[in-house]
Amino acid sequence: MIEGRYRTDNMAEATVLAIAGFAYMAVKITERKVVWVFTPSPGKEEDMDDVIDAYSEFTHRVEPRQFIARYNEMRDELFRALRQQSVSPLI
Repeated sequence: MIEGRYRTDNMAEATVLAIAGFAYMAVKITERKVVWVFTPSPGKEEDMDDVIDAYSEFTHRVEPRQFIARYNEMRDELFRALRQQSVSPLI
């Protein structure tokens, strides 16, 4: 995590963080790339680190139907962000 924000271009990881309740925004950084920028609430930085670590170690569990539903929502957000005309500088 850098400056209280966590960036990822991994849609599965972003989905897991979104399911865990962390606020995010999708940011288009090139014509073909979107990253999700997560900012934990004050005091929740450690919780986010725990979820990221568990995901990286393949030990984080998510209910499959919930994951698929949220993944589909985030995929739609990805395509909406890619259709935008403007490209944001790297965050």
